[in-house]
Amino acid sequence: MRFLSLLATTVASAGLGGVLFFLLGFAAPLLMGHPFGTLLGATWHPEAGQYGLLPMVIGTLSVALLATLIGFVGALAAALQFDAMRSGWLKRLLYRWILVLGAVPTVVYGLVGVVILVPWLRQYVVEGAGWSILAAGMMLSLVIWPTMVLFLIDSFHATPPEFASITSALGGERIQYQLGVLLPFHRRNIGVALSLGLARAMGDTMIALMLAGNSLAIPHSITDSARTLTAHIALLFAGDFDSPAFRSIFVSGLILLGLTVVLQGVIVYLRRGRAW
Repeated sequence: MRFLSLLATTVASAGLGGVLFFLLGFAAPLLMGHPFGTLLGATWHPEAGQYGLLPMVIGTLSVALLATLIGFVGALAAALQFDAMRSGWLKRLLYRWILVLGAVPTVVYGLVGVVILVPWLRQYVVEGAGWSILAAGMMLSLVIWPTMVLFLIDSFHATPPEFASITSALGGERIQYQLGVLLPFHRRNIGVALSLGLARAMGDTMIALMLAGNSLAIPHSITDSARTLTAHIALLFAGDFDSPAFRSIFVSGLILLGLTVVLQGVIVYLRRGRAW
C-alpha cells in the first residue's frame, strides 16, 4: 500500500508539473512582453496592448462564491434532513436521485437558465438583459449542490452511532443532536464540502458562458454582467491561435491552476484533522 501511495503521488505530481510546464510554455511570449502584474490590470483592450485579466478574476470569484454560498446552504439542509430520515427504500431512492442529478450535463442546466431563469430575473430582479452574476450563480449552485450534499451525507453516515444514543439518553431531541453534536464533530468535513463546491464552481465553463453575460468590465454587484476565466478561455480559443490575446488564455489557466492548488491545500489540511 505504501508503494502504491508513493506511485500515485509521483504520477499526480508529474501530471501537475506537465500541466504547469505546458501553460508556462504557451504563456511565455506574453509574459516576457508584459510583466505578470500588468496582466492583472483592470483593462482588457488588446488593440491597445492591454491584457488585464482582473475583470475575469473578479468575475470568476464572484460567480463561484455566490454559487457555493447558495449551494452549500441547500446541501447542508438536505444532508441534515437525510440524516434524520429512517433507513428504507425512500432514503435509498433519494440518494440515487441525487447521484443522477450530479450526472446531468452542465449544458442542460445552462439551457434551463437561458429559457426560464434569465427571463424571470429580467422581469422581476435585474435591470437590462438579465445576464448576470446572479443568474450564473443561482444556476451554478444547482450544478455543485450534488457534490456537496453527497459528501456531507457520507460524512454524517460515518458518525459513531453511540453519539445519537447518548444524546437521546440525556433527553435531547434530534435537532439538538444535529446542532450540538453532529455539526461540531464534522466541522472539518463541512469545510471540505465548501472547498469542493468552490473548486467545482470555479472550474465550470458552460454556466458562466451562457448566463453571466461575458462583460469585460469589473462587476460591482451581483446584478452586473461578468466574464469568468473559463468563459474567457472558451471565447478566445474560438478565435486566432497566435496573438497575445490568445496567449492570455494560458495565463488564465495559470491563475485557475493556482486557485485550484490553494483549495486543494485547504482540503488536505482539513482532511488531516481528527473530526471524521
